[in-house]
Amino acid sequence: MTFNKAAWESVKNAAGDTVRLGITPSGTAGLSSEAVSLVGARPVLEFTVQAGASSLTSFGGGSIKIGIPFTLSQGEDANAVAVYYIDASGKPSALAQSGYDRNTGAVTLLTGRLSKYAVGYNKISYTDTSSHWGSSYITYLSARNIISGTGGSIFAPDKGVTRAEFAKMLAGIANADVSGYTASTFTDVKTGDWYLPYAAWAAGNKLANGAGNNHFNPNASISREEISVMIQRYADLAGYTLPVHAASASFADSSSVSSWAVGAVTALQQAGILTGKGGNKFDPQGGATRAEAAKILTGISQGMIQ
Repeated sequence: MTFNKAAWESVKNAAGDTVRLGITPSGTAGLSSEAVSLVGARPVLEFTVQAGASSLTSFGGGSIKIGIPFTLSQGEDANAVAVYYIDASGKPSALAQSGYDRNTGAVTLLTGRLSKYAVGYNKISYTDTSSHWGSSYITYLSARNIISGTGGSIFAPDKGVTRAEFAKMLAGIANADVSGYTASTFTDVKTGDWYLPYAAWAAGNKLANGAGNNHFNPNASISREEISVMIQRYADLAGYTLPVHAASASFADSSSVSSWAVGAVTALQQAGILTGKGGNKFDPQGGATRAEAAKILTGISQGMIQ
């Protein structure tokens, strides 16, 4: 277990003379049928921290990175391996920030609370993605219930993404509980709209602004520069510093990037999360397909657990 600064400060503030870390194999007893199906014979572990006389389960907004040694079974897709939080009733919830690393031979998860966690396998197949360039990213996010098909085992990887759809995807990456978002300040996001909680969550956390005139434009295509801004703002919200893997690129259409998006476009390009298109163009006002959105969101999710 690796504690970030905020989490360790929380432990120190609660500690007496000793700090004890506990990892206890738990087995599948008490798990729901859904959890048993996902987990099979894979590890189920209870993680605890005893600081002095206090048993800590949350860490003042800080996060803990946990590695669980794991070996893939023959034929398993590493992208479909995820960690599940197991609640008191035995029900599983997939963690977006979890995944298998072939280099370390471990499943890694990033969490802000300690509890019971299980390694699970959730390979979801679509009839139109097996030979698509975005297949691995689609598998990764589908396994964590962040994206789903459009019906009839179809994913439609080349279909465009709307502002509402991307807000929902980003809420999934954040493992956000949107149940408390029941009202909207936007005139075009109304009670009963499926996207209300996601638009309200994105706006409430300052990840997305309206489109003017008190509109969110939920069904409009989201642009690449809007995606860049939302991803950078989410990284800031999560306390994640985007890495710099490349020098800043000078795109042929850099002058077309809106002033409010220049910093975010540069940050995502340098992080390798969102790159240019053909002809050395970024296409800032261009849209993104469902497969492209899956690649972008997989990139930020995997980066957070590395």
